[in-house]
Amino acid sequence: MKTILTLLIILVLGAAGLTQVPLKTAVETMHLGKFGLTASEIDGNLWSGHLLNAQLGKVPLGDVSSNMSFADLAKGRVKLVITGTDPVSQLKGAFGYGIGGAGVEGFNLGVSGLQGAPMMPPATLVLDGLTAHFPGGECAEASGSARVSLSGTAGGLLPMAGMSGPALCREGKLVFDMASDSGHEQEVITILSANSYRVRALIKSAPLALAARLQSAGFVATPDGFVYEGERTL
Repeated sequence: MKTILTLLIILVLGAAGLTQVPLKTAVETMHLGKFGLTASEIDGNLWSGHLLNAQLGKVPLGDVSSNMSFADLAKGRVKLVITGTDPVSQLKGAFGYGIGGAGVEGFNLGVSGLQGAPMMPPATLVLDGLTAHFPGGECAEASGSARVSLSGTAGGLLPMAGMSGPALCREGKLVFDMASDSGHEQEVITILSANSYRVRALIKSAPLALAARLQSAGFVATPDGFVYEGERTL
């Protein structure tokens, strides 16, 4: 009993000391810069801090408040719960670091002005409950969902409201595999870095006039439909 009590005291004191680590040091130690997290100023500590004028890649987050969660300490992970003030991105979720590598947990985030395939209008990508772990820097497991809502219909040529689908890992990359309600249009977004991504779009069939325009815009006719692949930057 005395040994158990001593161990508990050590754990409590260790956790208490951990909370006093400056937040800036914690952000660097957790390698959150690899996710593209930056801020004009970082103050406070791991227990409670702020990142002013923060961004994730080039996505504005506003001023981000952060707090440490003790929930995963017993699992060998530090969990930093964060909330942003930007009304568009509406960041809410957590960064985790430790056994299993770095990762994001329960991430909700909106990314506006996303450029997809040609002839598709700019979209807003919304992530819901994204959880992904990156041991060794590669995506190993992911869950949650993604959806894109379109800001127009490209002159009525592609009249769909948007697409949605699951988040998953493929060949070490985080991927959002989405489709329209009809399944006629599909789009796969593969995250390459904090500032770049690859788009693969598929339109299963199209009237002759639209088919010609798709091909002139860079789509390729395949047995599955019209396919476009290209890389984009945020």
